[in-house]
Amino acid sequence: MATHVGVLGLGKMGLPMARHLLDAGYAVHGFDVRPESVEAAAAHGVTVEKAPADVARNVSATFVVVGFDDEVLGACLGPGGVHEGAAAGDVVFLCSTIAPDTSIQVGAALAAQGVKVADATLCRAEHAAVDGTLLVLCGGEPEVFTDWDAALRSFATDVRLLGALGAGQVGKMLNNLLLWINVVANAEALRLGKRLGVSQEELIPALMLGSGANWALGTWHKPRPMPWAEKDLMICMDYADRVGLPAPLSGLTREAMKKLKQDKAVTTENGAEASMQAMVDAWEPTLGGTQQQ
Repeated sequence: MATHVGVLGLGKMGLPMARHLLDAGYAVHGFDVRPESVEAAAAHGVTVEKAPADVARNVSATFVVVGFDDEVLGACLGPGGVHEGAAAGDVVFLCSTIAPDTSIQVGAALAAQGVKVADATLCRAEHAAVDGTLLVLCGGEPEVFTDWDAALRSFATDVRLLGALGAGQVGKMLNNLLLWINVVANAEALRLGKRLGVSQEELIPALMLGSGANWALGTWHKPRPMPWAEKDLMICMDYADRVGLPAPLSGLTREAMKKLKQDKAVTTENGAEASMQAMVDAWEPTLGGTQQQ
């Protein structure tokens, strides 16, 4: 008999995860507020439920893949939420990028019902979700990840336990801080390179061989949605303030990301996500000669 699992949020990350779970032999129940996401999930074999509580009622583990803290709290603890359907011994994996305190809040609330909560945050972006090559940064009880290792590895090639509940969110927060810093630095460097007349097609592969190589640069030509950048950086700034740590790059990067998102939006057509290179090409369209002193 197939093990039943749930996915809350059937969008660009959740739907590929659900598909990999189905391919691995799990029976997948899902929920999303968007009709188009529900329709797509049903077409792939997901049993669509009417509320998060209905998902939790029918599964042993639920993967929460929604966008923001308030959505996690609503899906888990609000009316019709997981808490109304989950039973003692069930597990809830928080895959969303949220504040560590939010993970701990959900964990404390559901612990009263005997439900275990764990961080299972997702790294490497949408194309890795599609390919089943995500990195999952985890926080929670080790036995939870031992018991559910096969499910996690249906959509991830790397699963790393960083500590207790909340630690996975800290790991994702720091991952995203480095990501957005690199995105800003890459955009500045490549726009400068193009303005100085260096071919981007030659420059990017060359830079990837050097000490300036980074994941964001290596995926520069892939579509890159960035709706959560400011939220990610605000979480970093908040927690840096809490521990009295100066974090000037977080603030500078947040302001730079606002401008990058405006620039990138100009290159987005028909609702399709543009790559970062499309933005560079749009704003630096003419190659000049290499500048001489």
